[in-house]
Amino acid sequence: MKAEIGIFLSIIRVKQWIKSMFVFAPLLFSLKLLDPHCLFYSTLAFISFCQASSFVYIVNDILDRKRDRMHPVKKNRPIASGKISVRLSFIISLFFAAGAIILGIQINLASTLTLLVYIVMNIIYSAFLKHIVI
Repeated sequence: MKAEIGIFLSIIRVKQWIKSMFVFAPLLFSLKLLDPHCLFYSTLAFISFCQASSFVYIVNDILDRKRDRMHPVKKNRPIASGKISVRLSFIISLFFAAGAIILGIQINLASTLTLLVYIVMNIIYSAFLKHIVI
């Protein structure tokens, strides 16, 4: 059970969620950090970006699994090592994508569109752009 939780936390990259804290910056600069309404919606945005980033990381790991198997460190990632199946990883990723979009809709249309752009840009990068040598 403990190993499964560790695998799950590893594929969703909880450590990377700190990057989503950027959504609180406007509250800090507008001096509304203690405004309950603003804090509530910023927290929803934080959670939705955490979910969106987890979706992107899982999809990236699925797409890169063959290459990752050849890497001395990345070969130990759950998808590359086969500790979790591609199918289950994809299903988990869909739950995170759906959660992100549903939360985005609860905030407003601009948040939803921002999340969609973030997701699409990162998927395009993972699938194509990172393989282009500049």
